[in-house]
Amino acid sequence: CGLIRDAQREFLFRTDAAEIGSAALIPLGDCCATGMLAIGNSDADHFNPGKSMDFLSRLGDLLGCALAIR
Repeated sequence: CGLIRDAQREFLFRTDAAEIGSAALIPLGDCCATGMLAIGNSDADHFNPGKSMDFLSRLGDLLGCALAIR
């Protein structure tokens, strides 16, 4: 969670990249085996390493399991 490089932001958020101030990159599955979920926010301090990531971690676990079942 936090600030990401310009190239990463442009790759992940394409046309909305200029509006993204911070991002959370959430692995889906073991070692990102299923993929990654990227959530962006216009507030540069919204996602930062000092905030708890329990909810985002659980979200990644649940989405990884749901996608693996398909």
